[in-house]
Amino acid sequence: MLRRYGVKEMMVTSDHVFNVARDNKKFDISKYALHTINSDSISLEHVDFVRYLNPHFPVMVMELWCGWFDNWRGQSHQTQDINTLDVILSFLMESKSSFNLYMFHGGTNFGFTSGAVNFTKYDLISTTYDYDAPLTEAGDTTPKYFFIREQLLKFYKTISIPHLPEVPPNLPKAKYGSLKVQEIMDWTSLLSVIPMQFQENKLDYMENYRDRLGFHYTVGYIIYSHVLRPGMTWARRPGPHLTGYVSGRLTGVLDGETFYVGTDEGPIQEDDFLWDQKIESMTDGMKREKKQRSLQLDLMVENQGRVNFFHAKSKIINKQRRGLKGQVLREVFGIKDEEWSIKFLHFDKHQCETISKSPAWKSMKNYRRLLEDTEQTQKAAPALYRTYLDIEGSPRDTFVKLDGWTKGIVIVNNFNLGRYWSIGPQKTLYLPAPLLKEGTNEIVVFEEMFPGESITLQNKPVLG
Repeated sequence: MLRRYGVKEMMVTSDHVFNVARDNKKFDISKYALHTINSDSISLEHVDFVRYLNPHFPVMVMELWCGWFDNWRGQSHQTQDINTLDVILSFLMESKSSFNLYMFHGGTNFGFTSGAVNFTKYDLISTTYDYDAPLTEAGDTTPKYFFIREQLLKFYKTISIPHLPEVPPNLPKAKYGSLKVQEIMDWTSLLSVIPMQFQENKLDYMENYRDRLGFHYTVGYIIYSHVLRPGMTWARRPGPHLTGYVSGRLTGVLDGETFYVGTDEGPIQEDDFLWDQKIESMTDGMKREKKQRSLQLDLMVENQGRVNFFHAKSKIINKQRRGLKGQVLREVFGIKDEEWSIKFLHFDKHQCETISKSPAWKSMKNYRRLLEDTEQTQKAAPALYRTYLDIEGSPRDTFVKLDGWTKGIVIVNNFNLGRYWSIGPQKTLYLPAPLLKEGTNEIVVFEEMFPGESITLQNKPVLG
């Protein structure tokens, strides 16, 4: 196909070593592409086989894994022992093989760019992609960096390169301290700020909707809202119930208050049948006393990340969708036409600017006073929280720590830093200096569940 569309450059593969075996006849596509391999454990057998397939080219390890990525819910930050790396580096240089370190600098999955893997279950990749790489997420050198440098220098000396350039020092990081939350935009106010994009009576996944420019919605959250008639009550049978299909993490909000939060496990298969068998507790949560007024039901589904690494026999890669599908609200012994409004929280720059400029923000002091005056408590529901950071002089890199918060994203000066999640292992978000400015900086937190009272900007990461 690539040739058909005019690609003339050399094509390469990057195959895991479990495919590299002489009895794997499907592996030999050497007439179409240059074979390269990837792993953190490569033997002489692997090198010899690649050399056999590509006799006129040097052996190339396209991905020499020198660490690994972290998953949310992981026990600790993934690391690789330097001694393990020493063995494989020595072997590759002795066998005159070329290699590319993966990752040399892992970096950060800013915004909603983090993905997932699915071998036996759906595992979400964290916001940090530090990878225990030679350079940290912030670009700092590590002991692993200097170890690799020394190993390479030994080789370079054999080809008359006696020394390497000096290594620049790591940049200083800032400890800006604790910032208390100053303002809130509650769930109801947030929905009033975000414009309705579609009105439907049969719901569909986010990818099947297009914006005004014709682009598909693919990231963030999709919100399906429906106004329930006055006096509606919930019972097992007969009566109203929820049905349909879900793919993604679901949060149910009724009358501005969360009554259901989906499992942290995420979808194992696409098109999971939703309500009656799998998540009956959701309708259980809606069984409350009759209220002679309309109530708004909001069903928010998050795309937590699409699978990009999976078992070879899996067909999931082209079937991943996020959201709800079908007719969701049903009444037993009756027929009801559904009317749903559909909105998106993708937190791109334009949407962040709209939120930032909105008059819907309330000071926390006035908000709490209003709750006291009306003898109410703050409803547990997704909301936005805002604070400000004043910087004198040139900004520096820093790390955002959210003790007491649960799950959501952090936005700095209308830039989506990415997800945080109290289940870890990652406990800080990397905030690069170029995203900050001298003077006043706006920091917004979208919290899906239970907020903290402040955030901390510190000079060291905590990756678990």
